[in-house]
Amino acid sequence: ILDDTNCSPVVSIEDGHPYIYISTSFHMGWRSSYKAEIPIWKIDAETGEVVWKTSYDCYTVADLSGGVQGTIAVGKNKLSDMIFVPVARTPGAGSGTLVALKKDTGEKVWEHETTVYSWSSPVDFYDKEGNGYIAYCNTGFNIYLLDGKTGEVLDQMNLEALPRTREEFENRAILFHVLMDLREFLEVKQHFLEAHPRH
Repeated sequence: ILDDTNCSPVVSIEDGHPYIYISTSFHMGWRSSYKAEIPIWKIDAETGEVVWKTSYDCYTVADLSGGVQGTIAVGKNKLSDMIFVPVARTPGAGSGTLVALKKDTGEKVWEHETTVYSWSSPVDFYDKEGNGYIAYCNTGFNIYLLDGKTGEVLDQMNLEALPRTREEFENRAILFHVLMDLREFLEVKQHFLEAHPRH
């Protein structure tokens, strides 16, 4: 292994045989201070043999490593031939890519590139027909809903960043109380008008 790993190894039983999908981080100074190859492996769980390796060039910065930081999602149902890998700091130092790879060859099926990287694990889920979808989040507080087969963005939303200082928290708390008071006032006014209609 070329570096440590922050993603959990994932076991997949394929045609009755166990395989492991795993990748690594890229910490500054171990192999490079700027950019290095990050391998994604499929490994035979019984023999340890590498079945295939697909690599991405990733960047790193001090204390905020690149590479694969989230656990790989293994597809099921109509996505049973694919895995989904969140690769941080590629193709640029601040960007990230969610990669869909074929289980049998490691060949790229699709990529979803974002302007900021991800350290979260993609989540696969399915409708009753077995169609698969991927929920993918990144450090820009963005949540994406992707079609698992094509990578098409079906929906997305941005969540505002959490407060970083006590002052930010207190300002938001005050604003929240003001809004709740205003809401209560409007509800009281509405009830009054309903109870005392104008003639």
